[in-house]
Amino acid sequence: MIFGGPAEGTSDTVPPALQSLYVEADRGDPASQAKLAGAFRRGEHVRRDYRRALELATRAAERKHPYGWFELAVMYRDGLGVEKNSEKSMELFKLCAGGIKKMAEKGDPYAQANLGWMHDRGVAVRQDGKEAAKWARRAADQGYARGQFNLGVMYSQGKGVPLDDAEAVRWYRKSADQGFTHAQLNLGFMFQKGRGTHQDDTEAVSWYRRAAEQGMAGAQFNMGVLCMSGLGVAGNDTEAAGWFRLAADQDEVQAMTALGEMYAAGRGVARNDTESAVWYRRAAEKYHVLAQARMGVLYERGQGVPRDDTEAARWYRRAAVQGDTVARYNLGVLQDLGRGVARDTAQSVKWYRSAAEQGYPPAQFQLGVKYLKGEGVARDPTESGRWFRKATASGDATIRYRLGLMYATGDGVQKDDAQAIRWLLDAAQLGHAAAQFSVGNLYARGIGLRKDPNEAVKWYQLAADQGYEEAAKSLREMSRPADVDPKKLEAELVKASKAYLAARSKYERRAGDLKAVRTGDTESQYVELMRFAADEVLPATTRFGRLMAAYQKQFGRPKLVDLAARHGFRDLLGTAEGRAAF
Repeated sequence: MIFGGPAEGTSDTVPPALQSLYVEADRGDPASQAKLAGAFRRGEHVRRDYRRALELATRAAERKHPYGWFELAVMYRDGLGVEKNSEKSMELFKLCAGGIKKMAEKGDPYAQANLGWMHDRGVAVRQDGKEAAKWARRAADQGYARGQFNLGVMYSQGKGVPLDDAEAVRWYRKSADQGFTHAQLNLGFMFQKGRGTHQDDTEAVSWYRRAAEQGMAGAQFNMGVLCMSGLGVAGNDTEAAGWFRLAADQDEVQAMTALGEMYAAGRGVARNDTESAVWYRRAAEKYHVLAQARMGVLYERGQGVPRDDTEAARWYRRAAVQGDTVARYNLGVLQDLGRGVARDTAQSVKWYRSAAEQGYPPAQFQLGVKYLKGEGVARDPTESGRWFRKATASGDATIRYRLGLMYATGDGVQKDDAQAIRWLLDAAQLGHAAAQFSVGNLYARGIGLRKDPNEAVKWYQLAADQGYEEAAKSLREMSRPADVDPKKLEAELVKASKAYLAARSKYERRAGDLKAVRTGDTESQYVELMRFAADEVLPATTRFGRLMAAYQKQFGRPKLVDLAARHGFRDLLGTAEGRAAF
């Protein structure tokens, strides 16, 4: 942008650069009043103050001075200190255009910079990049900091002049050396990215800090980002949160969102879900798409706000129409389930597709499921396979694990142990704890893979190292001595059979409920069902199968059959051991 946004200063003392303007403005000079209004509006050498800017601009406009009209036009255009009014803004721009041009031709750099901006935007004059650059240069050649900044922007964008980052840096530095915060911000960016100069994070921080300490919100946000990452400055989350708060208090939406994330994660501040929601909401209400998507998540989870699917859907939709990939996917899930919105499988497929086409693996997987089952779209196994391949090509371990479970359980596909093993191994190798546990079971039982206790221990250990408790139990049980107390083993086996039957019954009830409303494959409930299977059913099944195998090994098959008959799990023999593998 040629016309820099406002930045806030930190001192109410009169800086040398503005002393003459104060004197002349107090004497009633309308040009000085308007120029001082611009300084207050932008936060140029003074604390940003829209009220004072409006008061000074109004005084100048009442004297029919074009500079006063110009400043008021900008304030009405952007809603700074007044209600936004595009029609009134354009009327004022038209009033001032002739006078601005006359003053520019007389050599006033303020008028020259503004006339250049008007030509750049095509506001009340013809849009003309070369004219914009001509007037920016005239102001810059007189040492006018805003003109130098504007010319730097034009070189960095190749507007009206050849694209030349080195020349942009030269003009930014001239302006930045005069304390112009927008130039300091842009110069920091050029050093950070190595554009037109050498890449230097430390130098970038130096310029960002100068602008930030003058109160510029964008620079404060950048300082927060660099403090979090430790680039060019020592990493310090507490300092990062401080910079984000300074910027957020000036309505910098990226900083509001970042502060929401800091409170959600407890980084640099004490974790506080309510405070996190406050900052996300402030940014979301200013149309920040990521914050809108996060508000949807908060309402869906009841995190920092009351759980409310209708509100979740509303925020997801606002973010989705702005193109947010995850919001589109989440809205598809809610539409699929009929949560917060009317259930509409066909519409949910549209949202899944839009997110899938943006490359989001969970949406690609879900779209594959829809094509496989013919829900919301004509059944098409070929198209289903295409989307599954896209989803798994991303390297997402959870997608591979879910696909493995589908083949292992026969959910929507023909049960296929070979395919199940393939995808579970892939997920395990990518570090997925539940998949590592499953692979450990395969090796321990010798199902689909050669029986190999050492390999089983390796995979159990990998899962246990990530906190997967069932894997840790498996390791403990594998290390037990061979001489086992028969009564103790019998008691453990009977207890395990009851736990397995209870978990299986609960799983089947849930699965039946989902099938009854045809939402068994939709994300929230489907994932919840799979999570229940992974966290409760599969561990219970594994333990039961392992104890049966241990009992049979220790005391023989006939005694196992007799025990099972006495305790009501005779029909389960031969089934749980196989299921335990997954």
